[in-house]
Amino acid sequence: MKFVFSLLFILISFAGFGQKLTLNGKVTTGGQPLAYATLQLKTADSTILSYTNSNTNGLFVLEANLGGAKFIYLIASYIGLKTDTLKLESSTFNGNVISHNFELLDDPKQLEQINIKAEKPTVAIHNDTTSFNVAKLTTAEDKNIESVIRKMPGMSVSKDGTITYNQQKITKVLLEGDDMTGENYKTITQNLKPQLVEQVQAIENYIEDDLLNGIISSDEVVLNLKLKNNKSILGSADLAVGINKRNDVSANVVSLYKRIKAFSYISNNNTGKYQEDLLSLNSKTAYNNSNGKLINHAIGDTNPFDNNNFRLNNTLSGSLSAVSHANKNLKLTFGAYAIRNKLSDERSNTQIFLGPEPITTEDRETRSSNDKNYQIELGVQQRIGRASRLSSAISYTFKPSTYASLDTSFFNAETENLVNQSQEDKVKSFKGEISYVQKANASTAFVATMTTLNQKIEQSYGSISDLYSQIPLFNGAKNLLQNASNTLNTVTVDAQLLKKSGYNYFYLNGGGNIKQTQTFTNLYRVDNFNQTLLGEDFQNDVVTDSRLLYLAAKYTFDNKIIKVQGLLRGNIKHISVYEQDSTYFYLQPELNITAKLSDYQQLSLNYKIQNTSTDDFDYYKNSLVTDVRNINTGLDRIYYFNSHIIRAYYNNRSFSDKYFSFQLSGNASYSASGFLTANYFDNTLFYTQLDFYKGIKKLGGNAVFQKFIPVISTDFTLNFGRSKTNYYASISNQINNYTNFNNAFDFKLSTGFKFPLNFSGQFQYIKDATYLADNRINNNIVRKYSAASRIKFGGGLTQLVSFDLYQLNKTNYHILNSELIYQPKNTRLKYSIIGKNLFDVKTLVNNYVSNVVKSTSSASLLGRYVMFNLSLAIGQ
Repeated sequence: MKFVFSLLFILISFAGFGQKLTLNGKVTTGGQPLAYATLQLKTADSTILSYTNSNTNGLFVLEANLGGAKFIYLIASYIGLKTDTLKLESSTFNGNVISHNFELLDDPKQLEQINIKAEKPTVAIHNDTTSFNVAKLTTAEDKNIESVIRKMPGMSVSKDGTITYNQQKITKVLLEGDDMTGENYKTITQNLKPQLVEQVQAIENYIEDDLLNGIISSDEVVLNLKLKNNKSILGSADLAVGINKRNDVSANVVSLYKRIKAFSYISNNNTGKYQEDLLSLNSKTAYNNSNGKLINHAIGDTNPFDNNNFRLNNTLSGSLSAVSHANKNLKLTFGAYAIRNKLSDERSNTQIFLGPEPITTEDRETRSSNDKNYQIELGVQQRIGRASRLSSAISYTFKPSTYASLDTSFFNAETENLVNQSQEDKVKSFKGEISYVQKANASTAFVATMTTLNQKIEQSYGSISDLYSQIPLFNGAKNLLQNASNTLNTVTVDAQLLKKSGYNYFYLNGGGNIKQTQTFTNLYRVDNFNQTLLGEDFQNDVVTDSRLLYLAAKYTFDNKIIKVQGLLRGNIKHISVYEQDSTYFYLQPELNITAKLSDYQQLSLNYKIQNTSTDDFDYYKNSLVTDVRNINTGLDRIYYFNSHIIRAYYNNRSFSDKYFSFQLSGNASYSASGFLTANYFDNTLFYTQLDFYKGIKKLGGNAVFQKFIPVISTDFTLNFGRSKTNYYASISNQINNYTNFNNAFDFKLSTGFKFPLNFSGQFQYIKDATYLADNRINNNIVRKYSAASRIKFGGGLTQLVSFDLYQLNKTNYHILNSELIYQPKNTRLKYSIIGKNLFDVKTLVNNYVSNVVKSTSSASLLGRYVMFNLSLAIGQ
C-alpha cells in the first residue's frame, strides 16, 4: 500500500505549475454549428498545451497550464475549411477564462488539393479520434457497414453484433454526431450500406454532455458514422428471391431534414439472418439467469465460430429512430423497434453424465419457436439557461414468445418415451429516467439522476409424457404444467459532485437503491383440462426486499500522458428474504493507471475488488420443472462474496506511418467464496441445485497483431487467446475441484481489392478441455479452414467464391458459397446471383464438454439455395 501511495505522489507531481487558463466558445460555418472541429492551444514553438473537439452544437472548452508561456495561439481547423488562429498574450489576461467564437470559411484550394493531389489514408489518427476510410476497406460483398467495421484495425464484432474497439465495448454508434439508437445501434450497423458512409470515427474519451466537457475525464469510446453527403434522403433497397422459396427483402432510409435526423429500416428474410436479440448488446455475467427467466428453451446456433447463416428461420424486423433539435436548447429523441423471429430445426442430442455411474440420455426433437420483441423509447433534453440541462427518458418493452417440441427421449438407451413440450412467455418492462446537470463554473458541476424499473415475467411450460406417470413424485400424472412468475420493482437515486483543477479531477458520488422482487411458481397435473396442484414441494412464493446506500469518492490525475484514477466506494446493504434479515457493509476500491508511452503506444493497469451477491430471482427453495427430465432448486440462504480482479493492457497502433497494430492483454480474478452447482439423478430425473461454496480462480490473456500494407492493400491479422478457470462443482453428492483450459487461435491474410485477382485465407482453432486433478475428463477441438477469391473481370463484374472446411471433433463439413456481382458504371443499381451451401450440408454435429456432462448435438441446417438479388442505392 505504501508503494501505491508513493507512485500516486510521484505521478501527480508531474503536474506543472504556472498560470491556468480556460478557453471556451463556439465554432460555426455558414452560420451553422460545426461538430468535431479541432481546437488546439499552442505556444510560439508549436508545443501543444491542450486540445479538444467541438461537440455536436459546435461548443468547446479548453483548459491548460501555461507554464510561463508569453504568447499562446488558439487554432481552429476542419478539413475543407480555412484554419483560423487567435493570438493571445498572457500579460494581457484579465482573468482565467477567455471566450472566443470561430466562423470557419470554405477553402477551395484545400479542397482542390485534397481531391486532386492527396489520396485519403485508410486510417488516420487525430487527437482522440481515429478515422477509418470506408471506401478503402469496402469490397463488393459488403452488404452493411458492420461487415466493413470487422476489417478495421482494433475493431472486433461478436456474433451478436456487439462492437469493441481496443477491447473496449462500444456503447453508442452516432450518426453524423447524433446518438439515435443508444445500445440498439445494431439496427444501424447491420442495415446501413457502406456506400453511404465516408468515415467511421472511433472517438475515445468521449463526453456526451457538453456541459461536462472539460470537467470530467471520460473513458467511454463511441463510433461516429460520417455520411458521404448531406442530401435530405439517403438509403437503399434490396430484393432477393431464390429456389426453395428463399427470399431476402430489406430497405432503409436516412432522412436529414432541417433540424430532424431519422433512420428507419424494414427487413424480411428466411435465409438464416437471425439475432438472438437485436435490441441488446452482449453483456454476459458470471451468474446470468437469462434476464429473470427461470425456464429457458431456445433454438441455438451450432456453429462455434461465426455468424454464418445456417439456421432455419423466418424473420421480420423494422425500426424508426429520430432525433430533432427543435431549437438550440431542446432535443427530442424517439425510437420504435419491432422484431419477429420464427425458428425451427430437427435435433438429436446425446448426453453422458459423468457421475460415479455414467448415465446416458438421448433426445430426438422436432422444434419450433416464435420470439417477438416490441420496444418504444422517448427522450427529451431541455437546456435551461447557459449552465444547466434537464433530461428525461422512458422506454417500454414487450417480449412475447412461444416454443414447441415433439421429443423422443431415451434413458440409458433402454427406456423410450414420447414427450410433447410447449412453452409460452410474456415479458413486460417499463423504465424511466430523469437527470439534472448544473454547471456551476468552468470546472465544477453537479449531476442528479433518478431511475425506475418495473418488470414482469410470466412463464408457462407444459410437458406431456408417460415417463412422468412412472415417477412417484408426480402422483401418476402424465400432463404437467409448470407456471412461473417473476416481478421486479426498483428505484435508484444518484447524485454526483464533479470538480476539476488543472490536471486533477475530483468526483464525489452518493445515492441509494430500493428493490423488491417476487418469485411465484406452481406445478399442476392436467386431466381433461382440469388443473390440480401437485403439492407444496413445487410451490414457491418468495418476496425479496433489498436496500442499498453508497458513497464513493474518485480522484483522477490526467495530463494526457499519464492517467491515474483511484476510486473508493462504501456500501451498506440490507436484504430480507425467507424471514431472514442481513445488513452488511463492504468497500469497493479500484485503481487504474494508464501511461501514454508514445503517440501510438499505451499501457494500462487496473485492480479492483468487486462484491457479488446472488440474483434475487435465484431465491426459491422448492423444486421447479424446467425441461423433460430437469428439476431445478435455487438458494435458501442469503449469500455474497468479494472478488479480486486485475487487468493489464498494452496497445501499439502505429497507423499513420506503418499501418501496424499490436494489442496484448491479461486478466486474473480470485474469490475466496462462490456459488456451487450440485447435480444428481433420481428416478431418471436430473436435479440441479444452486449452493454456496468455495470460490473461482481465473487467468487469461489475449494477443492481437495486425499489419496493413496500403500499397497492395494487404492485411495480416493474428489473434491468440488462452484462459484457465479453476472452480468447484458437484455430481452425485461428490464435490470436485475442476480446471478448464480454453485456447483460441485465429490467423487471417487478405490481399484486399487493388488487384484484379484477390485472395483471402483464414484458419481458426478452438480447444476446450476440462481436468479433474491431473486427469483430462473432456476434450473438444474444432477447426475452421477458409479460402476465398475475388475476381474483377472489368465492366463492373466481380466473382466471389468462398470455401469453408469445418472440422468439428474429426468430422468434416464443407460449405461452398458463390456470388456473381454486376454493377454498371454511373448507375445506382447492382445485380448479383448468390449461391449458398452449394454442397447442400443438411446437419452439423458439435460437442459440448463440462465437468458434469459430455454432449453431442446434431441440428438441421439451412440447405442449398440460389438467389437473384437486386440492390438500389438512394441518394448515393
